[in-house]
Parts: sequence; structure tokens; C-alpha cells
Amino acid sequence: MQDYIKVPFELDISKNVEFDTVENAVATIKNAVKNAEWLPDTQYMALFVNPVPKLEKDETRKNIYYKIKEILLYEGVLSQVIKSEHLYKNGKPNSFFNTFLPHIEIAMLAKLGGVPWRLNRPTNNELIVGVGAFYSITSKSRFVGSAFCFNNEGIFKGFDCFKGHDTISLAGSIREAVAKFIAVNYTASRLIIHFYKDIGKKELEPILKTLHTLGLNIPVIVVTINKTESKELIGFDLKDSENLMPYSGTILKVGKSEYLLFNNTRYDAAAKPAQKEYHFPVKIALSCTVEGMLDDMNLVEQLIDQVYQFSRMYWKSTNQQSLPVTIKYPEMVAEIYPYFQHEKLSPFGQESLWFL
Repeated sequence: MQDYIKVPFELDISKNVEFDTVENAVATIKNAVKNAEWLPDTQYMALFVNPVPKLEKDETRKNIYYKIKEILLYEGVLSQVIKSEHLYKNGKPNSFFNTFLPHIEIAMLAKLGGVPWRLNRPTNNELIVGVGAFYSITSKSRFVGSAFCFNNEGIFKGFDCFKGHDTISLAGSIREAVAKFIAVNYTASRLIIHFYKDIGKKELEPILKTLHTLGLNIPVIVVTINKTESKELIGFDLKDSENLMPYSGTILKVGKSEYLLFNNTRYDAAAKPAQKEYHFPVKIALSCTVEGMLDDMNLVEQLIDQVYQFSRMYWKSTNQQSLPVTIKYPEMVAEIYPYFQHEKLSPFGQESLWFL
């Protein structure tokens, strides 16, 4: 792993924790973490070998993952889960474990603040804020993650998470993101919000008010990215594709400021994408606080290209995603958040990609 991710590390065997049963795992780990002596100026990462199978139906047993994640997170310890079924099969080492390693190593590097890869784009002073959501069946409520923020090179800056109806806190997090961005870059040319659904006046108004309190009079562009890939509108390549799949990155206008983006792995005529990479096109709608600004097709193409490029910034695995991380990452946080006991994420939790 050291050779692969180029990060020097040491194993602290003295902090190893063993538990006898799944039922006492949380209590054992909580006690060990609370009583451990942590060295200053040292970033710790725990490797958690989870004995609970992926297809476990018992919710209590499944939830130990979230509880242990939270215990470590609030102690400032990052963690990487490895399913024991990936390590061992029928009591013997799993020969397929090497196929999981690249995904694990990439996620670990990203959690430690590294950049496995980034967007090859010229730097400019624009801020991209992603807002995604996840509906929790357990708590019967929607949680929203605000992944603030990324710069236009795709470099992650921080995030927070809220209840779905808490538009005031969401607006406040965007204000903080803009303020931090300006403190470093002195100015912002525009704010781009990637939103998981059509954003109404009720949700946009507090955001505009907070920008006004900062004395900022910059364009706000909302890029609505349909979280459910568009199935009612589908395009086909009848000319060059045996399987009828359009080239990756193809844009099709389907209405006023509405577009389909084909986001797959067909990059050339010879490409033969795997079945799991036959993604439906993503439906995108654009709106702007400055009238007529979206008449510039160069700007429109730039905004859609940004969505396309951010889908390549997924650092949980090497598998291609059709949704951009500006939507995908907040959704992942919002899925975990309902299982946490703390009302707010810790400052440490807001500044690392611990959820990968």
C-alpha cells in the first residue's frame, strides 16, 4: 500500500483492538479509543475488519459499522472498512482480495488529504457547491448534505449535513464556504450550485440573502442534476455503435436550458463498455440570477463539461460514475448521517472525506 499510494506510514500494533462477538464490538472499541494515548501531530487511520456480511439482514448488526465510524471520527481518527468476506473465503485467504486493494488504497489516500487525480482545468476564481440528499427510511426523513466546496480544479474543501427542511442552515453553510473561499482567493467571479432537484425560490432566497450580507454581487448559476438518471428521454447512436450507446460526453438539448448528458465509458469506436457502465443519460437544467447569461453557449458547454468532469472525481473506487461527486458525495454523507448520535458533525468531520 505504501508503494501504491506513496504515503509513508507506521503500524501501531499497540493500539490493535480485538472483539469476541459482533454484539460487544462497539463497546470494546469505544473503551479502547477513549483510553488510547494519541501522539500529537499524528494522523491516525484505523483499519476495521468488519465481520458482518454485506447481505446481512439484521439492522442492529449492520449498524455497528456506523457506530464505530462515529466513535473514531469524533476522536479525530479516520477509518477504512474491509469486509472480512473479502479477506477470507471458506476459512482460507480470498485470492480475489487483490482486486479490492486498488479501491481501498484510493479511498485511503483521499481520506488522508491526498489527491489521487484531479481535473486538468485552468484555475479560476469560481466556487462550486454541491447539494445532494438521501431519504432515510429508518427515521422517515430526508437528510441533505452540502458538499462545500470544490474549486474548478475539483479540489475538495469541506462539507456539512442537515435535515432536509433546514434551508437556513444550508444557506449558512454556503455563506461560510464563500467567505472562506474569498479569504484565500480575495474574490469570486461566480457561484455555481449543483443541486439534486429543481431548486425553488424558497430554497434560493436565503442563499441570495447570505451572499448579499457578504457584500457580494456575483452571478449565481444553479445546475440541477437529476439524481435519478433520466429514463423517459434516451438517445441512441445509430451510426457508429453496435450497442447504440452515444459517445461519452455527448450533449443533447431537449428543452429551454435543459440538456441530456451521456456519461458512460464509450470514449472511442473500439470501446466496449461493461454492462454495468451502460448508464442512462443524466438530465441537467440550468438557471441563473443574471438574465440572458445562459444565452452564451460557450458558458453552457463549460457548465455541462464541469458536471462531466466532476463525475471523474469519484475516489471511493476506480469504477466510473455517471453522477458528479458534487451530488454523489453529499448523498453518501446524508445516507450515513441519520445513524450518528451527535446532532452536528465535528470540525474534523467537515474537513475530511471520511465517508468514502
